[in-house]
Amino acid sequence: MPESKRELVDILQPLSVDELRAVYHTFIGAFQGTPKKSVLISEIARRLSFNTETAFQAWFDKLPSLMQQLIRITFYEGYAPIAPIEKNLGINLIQRENSWNNRKVFTKKSGISFFPLYKCQDQYCTALPLFLRLIVQPWFPPLTPSLDTCLADEAGAVWDNSKSVADSFPLFCEALRELIDTLPDNEQHKLASRGFKKKTLKSLYQSSGLVPFPPEIAAPDNVELLARFLLLMSNFKPLRPKDGQDSIRSLISAFFSDHSQYPELNPPPDRCLLECAMLLDHFSSIYTFIYSSNAADKLPQSRVVFRDILLRLGKDQRRFDADKLADFIRLSGKEFSVFSPYYEPYLRFNAESICFDKLTYSREEYSNIPFTPEYMLKLPLLIRPLLKAYCYLFAALGILEITQRDPPLVRSWNGKQTAISPYDALATIRVTDFGRWCLDLSSVRPARTVQKYEAIADKELFLVTVRGSSLERKVYLDRIGVKLGKERWRISPASFIAGCSNKSQIEDRIQRFKALIDPKPAPHWTRLFEKALSRAGLFDTSCEGFLIYQLPGDTELTEELLRDPSLKTIAFRAEGRLLLVPKEKERHFFALLAEYGIAHFS
Repeated sequence: MPESKRELVDILQPLSVDELRAVYHTFIGAFQGTPKKSVLISEIARRLSFNTETAFQAWFDKLPSLMQQLIRITFYEGYAPIAPIEKNLGINLIQRENSWNNRKVFTKKSGISFFPLYKCQDQYCTALPLFLRLIVQPWFPPLTPSLDTCLADEAGAVWDNSKSVADSFPLFCEALRELIDTLPDNEQHKLASRGFKKKTLKSLYQSSGLVPFPPEIAAPDNVELLARFLLLMSNFKPLRPKDGQDSIRSLISAFFSDHSQYPELNPPPDRCLLECAMLLDHFSSIYTFIYSSNAADKLPQSRVVFRDILLRLGKDQRRFDADKLADFIRLSGKEFSVFSPYYEPYLRFNAESICFDKLTYSREEYSNIPFTPEYMLKLPLLIRPLLKAYCYLFAALGILEITQRDPPLVRSWNGKQTAISPYDALATIRVTDFGRWCLDLSSVRPARTVQKYEAIADKELFLVTVRGSSLERKVYLDRIGVKLGKERWRISPASFIAGCSNKSQIEDRIQRFKALIDPKPAPHWTRLFEKALSRAGLFDTSCEGFLIYQLPGDTELTEELLRDPSLKTIAFRAEGRLLLVPKEKERHFFALLAEYGIAHFS
């Protein structure tokens, strides 16, 4: 017996006699008599094993049009939704199995009763039975999806930070380290999984000079994406690199490395924990499965596929459509997931309905079962969001140039129409020259902007002027001063300590002033630094609904503060150089202190 026929016999063996009869009747014709199961299997294998394409085509052309359509769709697409087929044919293909069982099956009249029937919320789909795949596979032309079909039709407004990220990335790493050093370990992990507050993100932007994604499109925050990524890739110990380009290139290499940098940790933060914490957070209860992987330190399969795609896209640097690339992944049969396929049905996506491919999937009445990335919903719930999340992340690192569009609002939830994931706005991508170098597609390292600058600290006034192209100095002055023009900043005790959360940060700003602006500042600058230190770290306590505040020992400062007319509406004076501030006035009181350059550290 030929090998193909023997394999077909093995596949047919688990089918029941009734199923085998249906297969025989559909594909061969009426069977005379009452055959045994072994005879049915032998005859089906003999009659459906074709030696020539002509013989196969003659058999296939005689099949009912519904059968031909289902075989073609399920062979190439994987799954076929039933509702559109029923609508086109004007017939019902599905019925209840019996009067006491709500289980649905294909009707006998449909002639496809041996096809599997899968339920996807309130919709049904089918797939190609294994024995049919074995029969038609030798004669169906293989589907070889081409990346040329994924080219973008139009570009739109382009966002690209590949030429500036090398200068801003070291500043960003340093600012993130300063933030992390003030937090306990459990708070650091919360930042990676839950994200940052807007006030913190604003501070990171000011400290790094990073360019945000275009604000007019509902897209992820550039700095937040980078911060969460860097925390996980560095095991919550970010350090300022000496060279921004080399550092990003090393990050890309570690991201695509076959093994984790931290195999001793469970789970390693730079493996599937990264995807679960920040790229797949549109799923709920996802952390349950991080510990379920048998190879938690190995490279997730989705990264393997994404790396291969980037290497192919980067060869000629054409622009590609992200949605078409997601379809390319699905049609090519590549496994694009962080977990093994066994765990994917346990992922949960909360929605009342989802519109995909002109078909609406809704939760059944009285059902609160979440959606899962199975069957036809794997593309919109898992493949496409994860691919776009990777692309946004690599755009933030300068590897990709992107365009965006308003995301489709296809998810109905709590009375609102929303996108499926925060990354749905991505439209097109293109590998940058910097990306080609980071991916080892080019040996040419992109040129960096030459740092030519002149920093001048005024010898009499609290003014600093910086001429030239030093991003670090301009970012530093934006943090400690008030900008008066394109090249000039005014510094005061209040502006100098603004944003500091402890005394050591003020001391660090003084040292940076000497390193970046003037190594030997004039006496009036020294007095400003001393005043800033003396006004920092004042202690307070609480008692019976009041904040008890000790006035500074600096007589000049105390007199300035007490003469302010707004203080009378905020606080009461008490013996022992104390101020009593009602709890409801604390925010106004701290704002008043900031105006006088007094740092309040909680």
